[in-house]
Amino acid sequence: VLIEEDLIQQSLDDYDAGKYSPRLLTSHELPFDAHVVDADEDLQRLQLSRQQLQVTGDASESAEDIFFRRAKEGMGADEAQFSVEMPLTGKAYLWADKYRPRKPRFFNRVHTGFEWNK
Repeated sequence: VLIEEDLIQQSLDDYDAGKYSPRLLTSHELPFDAHVVDADEDLQRLQLSRQQLQVTGDASESAEDIFFRRAKEGMGADEAQFSVEMPLTGKAYLWADKYRPRKPRFFNRVHTGFEWNK
């Protein structure tokens, strides 16, 4: 039976032996659909991300921004984007109060007639 100290010692031995590091793969061992990034390209993306963080203060990029950027890549100079959204006003309509759910008038009794027959 292994005790906690044995498990800790085994972990430290594995760490010292280098078993926690991934094994280096050759280009022939990679899967066919693996995406390999060049070191220069990775550095360029990192610098762009850092610049974006310094300018905006927000490193996250919304899915909508990514979608629009990808859509613009396929567009020519003479094409325009038609997905312009109009802001909605917070206007309350008169009919909105009429169709609001209300508390029922009768509880625990059978309602068999009209109100004017009471």
